[in-house]
Amino acid sequence: MNKVLIGIPNGSGFFPSMTVQALLQMHKPCSCMIQVVERQRTDAARNFIVKRALEGGATHLLFVDDDNPPPQDTIEKFLEDDKDIVCSPIPTRNPNKEGKHDLCIFKKQIVKKGVGKGISMYKNINKLPKKDLIQIEGCGMGCTMIKRKVLEKLWKKYEGKPFEYGDTTYTTDPKKMIKQRRTMSEDMEFIERATEEGFEVWCDTRVRAPHIGNSMVYQYQG
Repeated sequence: MNKVLIGIPNGSGFFPSMTVQALLQMHKPCSCMIQVVERQRTDAARNFIVKRALEGGATHLLFVDDDNPPPQDTIEKFLEDDKDIVCSPIPTRNPNKEGKHDLCIFKKQIVKKGVGKGISMYKNINKLPKKDLIQIEGCGMGCTMIKRKVLEKLWKKYEGKPFEYGDTTYTTDPKKMIKQRRTMSEDMEFIERATEEGFEVWCDTRVRAPHIGNSMVYQYQG
């Protein structure tokens, strides 16, 4: 029987009302738990949530970031997909130079020559095919479900720190490779580690979680 832990890293200690409403309205087709970690660095928060998922006997961990309110049928669709890792194609918070929002799903590219030969680079996938499920090579954790077997494998291998910030030299110009850096977010580092272990990453294009941007705050003066 499935048991889902909904894990929410919440660095600010505040929740947008849109996210609270989405969590309350989200369908819970099986036993569900929730773990919120406030005011902690994101990698530490995610690692603690993984620990609670494993200790609590969860079969799946659903990460929901506080600025990515999930659709009502998220758990149902992700469980139906039955993938090692499955995510929503969340748009980036800020638009690109063309004024469009990239998607937080990625395709891996390997640098083929120069000082950085062999280093992995990740490029946004910005056009979704007309398929419910597409296999991808990277994603953010904003609305992502992970099976227990993935968590167990990476928890053991990385000694309780499956989520860590990566840091490798890189640049788009192979001739200057040594002078640049590739800084990996904690979620992409996790995904890269998972794919190296043979786990697959998929995107369910039916699950469209939005990305809440910055809001204006007004106050009295004087």
